[in-house]
Amino acid sequence: GAARAVAFALRDAARIAIMNRTRERAEKLVDDFRALKLPLVVGAWNEIENSNLIVNATSVGMFPLVEDSPLPREIAIPRDAVVFDLVYRPARTRLIAQSERAGARTIGGLEMLVYQGARAFELWTNKNAPLDVMMRAAIV
Repeated sequence: GAARAVAFALRDAARIAIMNRTRERAEKLVDDFRALKLPLVVGAWNEIENSNLIVNATSVGMFPLVEDSPLPREIAIPRDAVVFDLVYRPARTRLIAQSERAGARTIGGLEMLVYQGARAFELWTNKNAPLDVMMRAAIV
């Protein structure tokens, strides 16, 4: 679901390295997109150290397993990377905390959730979504 949407959204990227809990699952995702000619490759964990965008599209770190991170501890997150964790509960995941400590820019999943809701609101009502109200309501 989410990983496929992210891969498609990044279709103009030079290269998208897919990592998963198992190599087989990463290979399946790459194979699923072969017909679309996306720049996908099965990546190795150490490639993250040279990445400028890191997206967690798994449920790792989501409540109630908030102490988990999708990244192995020994992986260094680049200071100039943007880290987008699609997990929205908790709002500040272990991955977000790791990334902030590394100096990376972070985006949490709550923002994605609110913007998805805002887009749906606009499609259904043909009105601008009250983003500030929606974000405040989501944080509560």
